[in-house]
Amino acid sequence: MAKFTVDVPCGPIWNNEDAQKKCPIVCAARMGKWNGQWKTVVPNEMSVCGCEYDTEKSDSSVFEIDVVAGPIWSNEDAQVKCPIICASYGGEWTGSWHTPKESWGKMSLCKCRFRLPVTQREFVFEVKGKETGNKLIEIKATSGETWGDLLKRYPAFIEQGLNGIVYKSRGGQGYLQKNSSGTYVKSTDVVEDGVEYVVTNL
Repeated sequence: MAKFTVDVPCGPIWNNEDAQKKCPIVCAARMGKWNGQWKTVVPNEMSVCGCEYDTEKSDSSVFEIDVVAGPIWSNEDAQVKCPIICASYGGEWTGSWHTPKESWGKMSLCKCRFRLPVTQREFVFEVKGKETGNKLIEIKATSGETWGDLLKRYPAFIEQGLNGIVYKSRGGQGYLQKNSSGTYVKSTDVVEDGVEYVVTNL
């Protein structure tokens, strides 16, 4: 995951204590995080905050809002301006725009879609044998991890065969499944909290 920093205007900042109040708000409004840096570019008038961004997007939570974009004269004009405006806030254009009657020729709005970052957390679950119901192994995972990630940490699981991941032990081996649906688990599947994983034909 690559990171980059952009200086975002925020009006005058008078000192570091003032920056501590203003910059986190300014960066959050632009879908970024304040990196602790700021500077004044026009004395007594304009300062900028250093806002940090990840290039990787997440769709764990999606929302759409109208963002001011200056005057837009036609749909063709919107096709040029709105993607740029939305990207400047860390979002993507939905394809919609409008100009309020009272601001015709002065201000239009682009509808932008934003994706909130996933808050990572750890959870623990058990993998059981389908026939016996016995716990085979206890697993710790982090939200967003795939089973491919877990294969590196739990050598009892290997990816082989037509159906996907295999659990292998001295007692034999069997395919990993989601108990509720009976679907086989692949290494590209994201690990789900609250799902009972079972090994069949062990």
